[in-house]
Amino acid sequence: MKRIELNKATCKLLEVGLINLIIKNYVEIDAEDMIEIRKINEKLTHNNNYVVLFETGLHSTFTKDARELVSSFEYGQKRKAIAILIDNLSQRIVGNFFININKPSTPTKIFTSKKDALQWLKTFL
Repeated sequence: MKRIELNKATCKLLEVGLINLIIKNYVEIDAEDMIEIRKINEKLTHNNNYVVLFETGLHSTFTKDARELVSSFEYGQKRKAIAILIDNLSQRIVGNFFININKPSTPTKIFTSKKDALQWLKTFL
């Protein structure tokens, strides 16, 4: 498994085309961070299509610009789906806000089970 550590996140290639993006605790993610993350994801997948298992850190936030960027078609051209893994109510609220307000250009779904999230993501590979 390939793994790249960034200041605010960790990107892991779990298998071909499957990225696990783990946001660190107590960080604010901005648009520049998301651009850096996309570059790493494309490097890990050799610029091929991929899906993302997204795990957010405790008390981490995303700026409005970061949310809008991640939702855009241009940003997500190679990304085919996002599974947001949550483990508490506040993460569910933020995840639902992102899906319903920002309307990501790729299929996005919230999960409480990593196994279910991975199973769903693999349908897009």
